[in-house]
Amino acid sequence: MSTSTAAGQKVPETIYQGPGMTVPPTQESADTNGISALARTLLHGGPISKKMANKTLIKAICLTQNDRLLSRFRDELQKEFEHLYTHPPTNAGEEVVWRGFLGNLLAILPYTYPKTSDTIYIPILENQRVTLVNYSIEVIDLEFHPHSSKMTALALTAVDGANAPPLLSFIGTTYPGGKGFLSTVLADFTPGHDVGEKVYKTNLQTMQQWFEGKTNVHAFGTSLGGAMAMHAYRHHADQLASVNVFNPPGIKLRHWQNHANTYPNPNCALNIYMQPKDLVTCVGFWPTTKNVSIYFAKSDQKGFIHNILLGHASAFTGREKIAITKLDPNILNKSKFRRFLTWTHRRFGPIFIWYPIMGFIALRNLVRKQRARKTSVPNIV
Repeated sequence: MSTSTAAGQKVPETIYQGPGMTVPPTQESADTNGISALARTLLHGGPISKKMANKTLIKAICLTQNDRLLSRFRDELQKEFEHLYTHPPTNAGEEVVWRGFLGNLLAILPYTYPKTSDTIYIPILENQRVTLVNYSIEVIDLEFHPHSSKMTALALTAVDGANAPPLLSFIGTTYPGGKGFLSTVLADFTPGHDVGEKVYKTNLQTMQQWFEGKTNVHAFGTSLGGAMAMHAYRHHADQLASVNVFNPPGIKLRHWQNHANTYPNPNCALNIYMQPKDLVTCVGFWPTTKNVSIYFAKSDQKGFIHNILLGHASAFTGREKIAITKLDPNILNKSKFRRFLTWTHRRFGPIFIWYPIMGFIALRNLVRKQRARKTSVPNIV
């Protein structure tokens, strides 16, 4: 809801002001690899610790995927899920925070690169009651570029006969050491396409096969992953119960207009979470149908300074003190700065990112072919 000024413009109304999700107990002494410190920084705004500067963690982020550390980070997320289970919301405002933080955890889960058949316990809130459900994970490989490893999405299905909804979480732009890094970067700057649009179209048949026969699906994603979840909403709205995206870029306005006319599903809630200083959410446009809610979460701590990096990478719903307002997509879509940034991204993103990368790949392949040709020519004495 919003109030109106004398000029007739809507002013966002604060729907929650108070503490964010609290930090679960952790054993700092056992955090020799800095994983707990990293999780606390990303999820609760903890200080950047010296433990995070160790060589093993830096190598795992920048160079080579480390399954052991990824498993440890997934354990940290499991602690957060269990903490949510034991701290259910008590009113409507707290429920927005609770669901927002839960969605953020699910959007981060693909970055831990679990394997198919791995399991994780996730709290599900239905009818004002929270249950902890054991979910089995299925890894969905998404092809995009032949010279890069595949992007991934995670499909989660309740096991042990639990009556819980299927969940779907898309990975966003990943870190250099992560699987599919090059594909995620190219998906951000594909010429002539929205963020993630081309890769979703490429794998549309794969996604249609997964969605077949399913209903009441809840989708999640952050950044590029959020854009992917919104493309799933465009193509599979009738099978989705909710789409929950965090700091995503928007997409072309005409896509939303076409979607509203072609795939009307007022029962699917589209929940968009934004944060201060995040330039990614200033790119593209938002749907304006009644099922859309745009939440703006900011840290409400005295003396805290928001910046671009924190605005995009961290979860403000887990900070010590927060404020959440609900924004009007109509007003956001009219922003001149948004239109300028969207135009800049579409015109110059491919020039400075896509084409140089593709040129480098073409040159590298040419060099490899020349070397292979030289080694295959027999020596004549």
